[in-house]
Amino acid sequence: MELSEEGKKGAATRKKPNYSPRDQLAFDVLAEFGVATSHAITDIMGEEQAEALVRNEVHNAMLAMILNIKNRMALEGQYSLSPGYVENWPTYIIGLDQKVEITSIGFRWLATSCPWFRATYALCYKSGQYSKTVAEILAPDYTASNPKRLSRGDDTCLIIFAKKGVDPDQVLNAPCICEPLPPPLDLEEMALWNHSYMGNMWALLLKSMLAEIGPEITMNALESKFKEIGRGFAKRFNEEYKISADDLGSVVDGLNSFHSSFLKKGWHKGTSDGFSIATEECPYSGEPPEVCQLFQCFYDGLLEEINSELVMSVSTMMTKGDKTCNWTLRKKNEARKEESKEEAPLDDPVKLLTLMYVRDEITEEEFRKKLTVLKELKL
Repeated sequence: MELSEEGKKGAATRKKPNYSPRDQLAFDVLAEFGVATSHAITDIMGEEQAEALVRNEVHNAMLAMILNIKNRMALEGQYSLSPGYVENWPTYIIGLDQKVEITSIGFRWLATSCPWFRATYALCYKSGQYSKTVAEILAPDYTASNPKRLSRGDDTCLIIFAKKGVDPDQVLNAPCICEPLPPPLDLEEMALWNHSYMGNMWALLLKSMLAEIGPEITMNALESKFKEIGRGFAKRFNEEYKISADDLGSVVDGLNSFHSSFLKKGWHKGTSDGFSIATEECPYSGEPPEVCQLFQCFYDGLLEEINSELVMSVSTMMTKGDKTCNWTLRKKNEARKEESKEEAPLDDPVKLLTLMYVRDEITEEEFRKKLTVLKELKL
């Protein structure tokens, strides 16, 4: 299936928004989260089962998004054109090289780039589902199909809206009568939409996995992948934030700025060896706590490459019902001292003994002997 030469000449490709390099870095990290999660769920369940598993989550997410877009764009009174406008909205914001063309018998959408082109169909299934939901809500007299996908090796992603009873091939060759303009948003608002969409896509896959196969298998499959993502972004991260491994201040400032790009409301303060961030509003606050744990894995991998003497960790999480999320960056030896104070007070000898064993301060034999003594003493 290809566009006619006439259609190709008349098509104006929408170029991606000119996001700042730091915004783009955050978006690319989230895209990699989605790619990794899609491969994990597909490796465990197979492509067909993975697609079936995420179907409900995707449909609900798309339904909410389309209604939100419809309200934001004030599309009332534009019924005949609204599906084309809504189809154009998220793809323009995400930053695809894409075009949407309206004909007298349907619509056609093509994209030649996608941040998830290496994902499995468990994730890119959203494109077809999005279009079907658009038709369901805004154009019930149309059918939507997704015959081409970059993630399956095709040269484009292609979605066709055709009036019921019309062959989709006819829509591909029909003259374009209208090209929906990009949504009237400033760059800051587009960045917020992009961040929300990118984050939502990997989170819904994660929720599907947790519900179906449980947290233990899910996290075993994902933790190493997210550490690898962190390691993979280290060079780009260093270049963007001008980080030097010998300059602790540059590491602190870079991680503080990067982490803040994921937050909406909160405060932060510097410490003698790092920083502390309290988040009062976060786009992931309603998601499962595994979201925060996977961000932790990402930071673990990133810091392994940037400065292995530092650790970034979360102590309270809104995903667990806490009022705020609290992240800290500090030197490992300082973090261990704090853990010892908080987790293993001297009046809790079993916890103290366990920490000593975990930190390789005593051997397994010494641990077991001392633990036996403590049990005999009923401590």
